[in-house]
Amino acid sequence: MKLVQAIFGILPVICWLAPTEGARILGVFAFPAKSHHIVGSALMGELARRGHEVTVIACHRQEEKLNNFTEIIVEPRYDFWSDISKAFNNLDVFQLTDISIGENLRMVNILGDQPTEHALKHPEVQKLIHSTDLEFDLLIVEQFFQEAFLMLAKKFNVPIVSVTAYGFDNALSGFMGQITPWAHSPHPYYPFTDRMTFFERLHNVYVCLYTEWNKHWVHMPRQNELAQKYFAHLPGPLPSIWDLERNISVILMNNHVPLEWPRSLVMGMVPVGGIQIKPPKTLQRDIRQFLDEARNGAIYFSLGTNVDSSRMPASKVEAFIKVFAKLKERVLWKWGDENIPNLPKNVMVKKWMPQNDILAHPHVKLFISHGGLLSVQEAVYRSVPILGIPFYGDQFLNTKKAANEGYGVYLDFNNITETSLTWALQKLLYDPEYMIRIREVSRIFRDRQSSAMETAIYWIDYTIRNKGAPYMKSSAALLPWYSLYLIDVIGFVFGVLFAGLLGIYLIGKFIRRLTKSKKEKLYYKIN
Repeated sequence: MKLVQAIFGILPVICWLAPTEGARILGVFAFPAKSHHIVGSALMGELARRGHEVTVIACHRQEEKLNNFTEIIVEPRYDFWSDISKAFNNLDVFQLTDISIGENLRMVNILGDQPTEHALKHPEVQKLIHSTDLEFDLLIVEQFFQEAFLMLAKKFNVPIVSVTAYGFDNALSGFMGQITPWAHSPHPYYPFTDRMTFFERLHNVYVCLYTEWNKHWVHMPRQNELAQKYFAHLPGPLPSIWDLERNISVILMNNHVPLEWPRSLVMGMVPVGGIQIKPPKTLQRDIRQFLDEARNGAIYFSLGTNVDSSRMPASKVEAFIKVFAKLKERVLWKWGDENIPNLPKNVMVKKWMPQNDILAHPHVKLFISHGGLLSVQEAVYRSVPILGIPFYGDQFLNTKKAANEGYGVYLDFNNITETSLTWALQKLLYDPEYMIRIREVSRIFRDRQSSAMETAIYWIDYTIRNKGAPYMKSSAALLPWYSLYLIDVIGFVFGVLFAGLLGIYLIGKFIRRLTKSKKEKLYYKIN
C-alpha cells in the first residue's frame, strides 16, 4: 500500500519534469561569428538530445553528431569584418576602442544587413523558405540584428522563442512590453554602472535615444525590406517585422546576477546566463602537461573568436612578451599562426584552445580576456579573476563591471605598456582580495533554482505546450513608444495646463482692456 502511495505521489513530479514530446523545432543562428554559434549550438544540441526533432540554419557545424539533428549550413560564411574594415577606411579591430556611438550603430547596421541577406539567398535556405512539405511546432531565433528571419514564423505558423548571445539589451524592452528606466540601466556599449552620475545619465539617455532612432528608422526598415523580398511568395498580406517581433513569446537572455544589474522583467524575459557552460573535458596531452607542471600557477590569454592576437601591433606584442618572460607563472596564449619570435619558455601558443576546459584546470589563476560576455561568464563560473582588455560592443560594460565589483582589472588597449601590464598582473596574481571576490561572485552566479540549460529547456517546452502562451504577453507591447513611456499623457497634461494658463492670461488681458476702456470712457465723459 505504501509503495502504491509513493508511486502516485511521485507521478505528478515525473509528469511535470517530463519534456514536451518530440516537437519539431526550427532554429536560426545565422550570424557568422563563432561566439554566437557557441550559444546556439549548446541550446539546439540539448533539445535534440532530449528527443526533439531539430533543424538549424547556422554558419558553423555542430561538433556532436545527433540522429535527429538537421543542419542547413550557410557556406561560405560571410566575412563581415571585411565589410566593416572597408566602411571605416581599413579600420583594424584593434582601433575599434575609440569609435563613437554613431560609428558603433553604423557597424551594427552592417552586421545586420549583409550577413542576413547572404543567409536568406543561400540555396538551402531558399529551399526551406519555399518548401511545401515541412512542418514545425516552434521557431527559435537568435536576437542579433537579423529580424528578417522572424518571417519564418509566418511561413510555418508557429510561435517564436528568441535567444540573446549578448545578455540584456534595452532594445528588447519595447516589443516585450517592458519599460527600461534609462536612469539606472546603462547602454550596453558604454562602461557605466547602475549608479550613474547626472552627466552619465545625460549621456546614457542620448545614446539610448540615438539607438532607438537607428533601430526604428534605419535598421528595422531594411530588415522589413529583406523579409518582404524573400518571403513574397507567401499567400496573403505579410505581417511587418515590427508585428512579428511583438509576437515573440519568450526571450532567453544570456545574463544572470551578479553579472547583470537587478532590473524588473516581464514574465517572458528569462535570464539563462551561462547556458553554454559544460562540464570540462579531458585536455589534450600537451596542454594538460603544460598546466599540470605549472607549479606556480598559469595564465590563460585569449581575446576571443573575433580578435586575433597575431595581428596585434608589434609594440603591444613586445610588451606582453617582456612581461611574460619575467613571470614565474606559465602562460597559455591563443595566437593566430602559432609562431611568435623570441617566445619565452614559460609561454605556449596555439591557434585554438578549449577555453571552457582550460579555465576549469585548478592551476589557472588568471584570465586575460577581451571581456566578451561568454568569456566573463566562464571565468566567473570557474572562479578565475579577469584582466579585461575590451575592444567593442558590450566588452567595455562587462570589463568595467568586473573591475567595479572587485573580480577583475580594466586595462585600456591603447594604454598597454610594459609598466601598466606589470602593474595589472601583479595586482591580480598576488592580491588575495581578487580571488576571494571571484569565488563569492562565482557562488552567487551558480546559486539558482535550476541550471541555465534546464531553465531554457523548460520555457521552450512551455511555449510549445501552450502554443506560444500569449497570455504571458504584456499589453504594453502593443503600445507605440510614445504611449509606453506616457509621452502622450504627459503631453496632454502639459497641453491642458498650458491651455488653462493661456486662457487665464487671455481672460485677464481681456478684463484689463475692458477695464481700461471703461475708465477711458468715464474720463472722456467727465471732461
